[in-house]
Amino acid sequence: MKINSLKYLFPFFLFLLLNCYHTKQDNLSILTLLSQNTSPVRVTIVGDSISQWSDSFGLKQKLGSAYSVSDVSVAGYDTKLWLEDLAKAEVITTDIWIIELGTNDAIYNGTTGFKERYTQIIRRLEQRAFSYLILSAVPKTNQTGIHEPISLNNETIRDLVKSNAKYRLADLELAFNQASSNLTLYSVADPIHPNQIGYELIGEEYRRILFGL
Repeated sequence: MKINSLKYLFPFFLFLLLNCYHTKQDNLSILTLLSQNTSPVRVTIVGDSISQWSDSFGLKQKLGSAYSVSDVSVAGYDTKLWLEDLAKAEVITTDIWIIELGTNDAIYNGTTGFKERYTQIIRRLEQRAFSYLILSAVPKTNQTGIHEPISLNNETIRDLVKSNAKYRLADLELAFNQASSNLTLYSVADPIHPNQIGYELIGEEYRRILFGL
């Protein structure tokens, strides 16, 4: 009985955590910014294994029938590999892009060339259609050796968000930092990919932005 109660209370607990750091910019629903009356609103995720292995962070269930969610994420991809293979995303007609990249860049290359490659990706995607982008400052993971490059690359992403009104920031680094004192977000066996609690936290952050909470 207690386990079932905790299961239903958990999403509410996450909601309270996320509402601790809402920004004024995020209070404006992306839906109100869309110029066309699209139903359902099309959301496409471009990411790596963190997204691919999470079943789109549960967004298909979280967002409901008003949204259509597709995920073209590929395990092991960084910004370099995505630039080489971006054509498969560019052919998709979407209203909102979610970009979840940066962890593999930090592992493979640190900060070298990250800003240039990331900028190329979002510039190419936004040229394909009138669409908005949610850029993700990724969690630092439990692998301490990549914390610094992830944080520096996340600052690049935050600066890009400030440069364009069509961009929104999903600050997953901040969300994980604030939740980590109360929740276990990674398993002992895997310091890179969040556990189910961590994935739920990410999904709730995207849901909050998409719903304009």
